[in-house]
Amino acid sequence: MAETDQEVVAPSYTANPNQKVYDTAHVVDHEVNVLAIYFAEKVEKLKWENKSELYPSLGRGLMSDVVNKFTKPNRRNIQTNPNHNNPLTKGEQITVSWEESTPDGFEFKKITKIDLGKKTFIVANCQAANGKLEIELHENLQSENEAIYTNPIKFLIADAEKTKIEFTLTRDKTEYEQEITLRPKDDKELETLEEKFNKRTKKQAYIFLKTSVTGTDDTIKYPNDINEFLNKDGERFVIKNCGCIKYFIKDNQLNGPNVIYTKAGSLVSGNAGVQTIKAVILHRTAGSTTAGAVAHSKGTHFYVDGARGTDGEIYQAVNLDKYCNHIMNSTARTAKPELQTENTIGIETVGMAYVYYGEDKKLITIYELEKVQNNSKYIPKSAPETTIISKGYTGSDGKTYYWDALSEAQIKSVKCLVKTLLDNYSLTVNDIYTHEEIQSKTAGEGAVVKEAIIGLLNECL
Repeated sequence: MAETDQEVVAPSYTANPNQKVYDTAHVVDHEVNVLAIYFAEKVEKLKWENKSELYPSLGRGLMSDVVNKFTKPNRRNIQTNPNHNNPLTKGEQITVSWEESTPDGFEFKKITKIDLGKKTFIVANCQAANGKLEIELHENLQSENEAIYTNPIKFLIADAEKTKIEFTLTRDKTEYEQEITLRPKDDKELETLEEKFNKRTKKQAYIFLKTSVTGTDDTIKYPNDINEFLNKDGERFVIKNCGCIKYFIKDNQLNGPNVIYTKAGSLVSGNAGVQTIKAVILHRTAGSTTAGAVAHSKGTHFYVDGARGTDGEIYQAVNLDKYCNHIMNSTARTAKPELQTENTIGIETVGMAYVYYGEDKKLITIYELEKVQNNSKYIPKSAPETTIISKGYTGSDGKTYYWDALSEAQIKSVKCLVKTLLDNYSLTVNDIYTHEEIQSKTAGEGAVVKEAIIGLLNECL
């Protein structure tokens, strides 16, 4: 049979946000195949291995305590054999098995949105023997009348401001990546961008990638009729701005314009042994100042001050590589027993709790109520007339409790703090819990905080 030229089939590309690996055929001579260009985050690849260990029981606790003993951030699917709910007996032989992860390099995961000012990667999948691939970022106005950006969009590579990404194409490489920061270098220009974002109902902009290939005589091929990526319905990339651009976590500390790490008289301390973070727990101080709340060894990672103190100030009492004793791990728990001190982050928002008391329905604090209950001759003090309170929440005791309404500065600080934590730990709004949802507490404690921030938070995410 005579030899015939065979058609070379271009590798397929599926626009799946979770797709990490592309089929790559050999480079075709005299062709430049630009297959895909997208925004991505760099994630650590993990290799999971099955492991087991024989554990002799000391005759204390339950099988769940054995599981907790073997729980570590890099382990999953922990199983015991035997598996029962009875008290452990001394000398009982328990086989504990699990999957354990070890680092196995990095890979790029496609993303569809990012916050203004954050770092991201531009990844290009291209097959070529030579040439230069150039990429610019442009805004797609959609239905907007006024542009936020001037095209091409400015961004940073390291500390240098750029408007173009350039990749030198070679035969032995098919994936190219460049980390960028989505902001101009000048702070005043960034503030102007933020102002333009804030004028939009949805504080966001759609971005597409405009490309060209230079420095080659080879035939240039794209997946479609135009040399643009992320410019079709269902694939457009979104840059959002929700006012939290200046907050980020580095070395287990929150960084931001109103964040402090020391507070006179603070006794709050952390403990070693933090596990994979599963949730953020919202608390209320039932007091009027951060200073009063932190004069105890038990506490939370963060405190957000209110109008009676330094309004909106965030005090980080404990670094995020330690856990705080901010919830009960056993007693008084009513739900979500898997959420423990070791795997949750706690936030206290400063504010007082109140009840209406007596025939004249005076608004008094819960501490005044305690004094009345302990001394029938005590005359409670009314709250100041300027006190702005939340809606009422009915407790298990039948009383209706009210809380200080959050100030605007508190709302912004708590919202940005929670958003930064969700981003840092890859959590969602479904991983935010109020203290009273999981433990017997004063009704409305965390609910007031959650209800104040949730709408704005959803706009950010």
